[in-house]
Amino acid sequence: MNQPLRVIVADDHHIFRVGMVATLRTIKKIETIQQAQNGAEALDLVRKDQIDVIFMDIKMPVMNGIEATKIIRKEYPSVKVMAVSMYDDQEFIIDMFIHGACAYLLKNTDHDEITEAIETVLRGEQYYSRDVSESLFKQLLTKNKTPQNEDGTYQISEREKEVLILICKEFSNREMAEHLFISPRTIEGHRNRLLQKTNSKNTAGLVTYAIRHHIWDAI
Repeated sequence: MNQPLRVIVADDHHIFRVGMVATLRTIKKIETIQQAQNGAEALDLVRKDQIDVIFMDIKMPVMNGIEATKIIRKEYPSVKVMAVSMYDDQEFIIDMFIHGACAYLLKNTDHDEITEAIETVLRGEQYYSRDVSESLFKQLLTKNKTPQNEDGTYQISEREKEVLILICKEFSNREMAEHLFISPRTIEGHRNRLLQKTNSKNTAGLVTYAIRHHIWDAI
């Protein structure tokens, strides 16, 4: 996060908005924080000002977070929409990501996770709360139609390939984080997604995948 960030908190619950704003004010790189009571207000704010990140609730009156996210991402693709909800329901998670959200946090998230999520999405990656189960994320991958290999496994991204190569080299999470200049928490997320995408149960399964798909050749 090199540039000061302009943020919107969109939620129809005043108490949550106040608490979220207080937390965000402790993050140094955040320059301004505006508040919206629903998706329509959030959309109006985006149209009036240059916004970097929106923390978007889902169930709101007038215009819900899913519809607002869809419109905002279409009109302002550079704006990062981060869903913040009390629901870990599969349908909500999938709908938010399909319509352009780049993160999904539950409302019990803490300062450290919010900071980590912001850093992750600003790198162009997706972030999902540690409380969102891996099974739900697997459903998300299916809904998003991630390209599949002939053996039924999902194709992995370049970043995931880098992590997989380091796993094959027996790097620890901390060592991988230092090597790739990202946090151990992000490494853990990549590892979990690799396990899901490759249908692997453990590191041995990941190594087998690397060999089968010629990723081992790069080691």
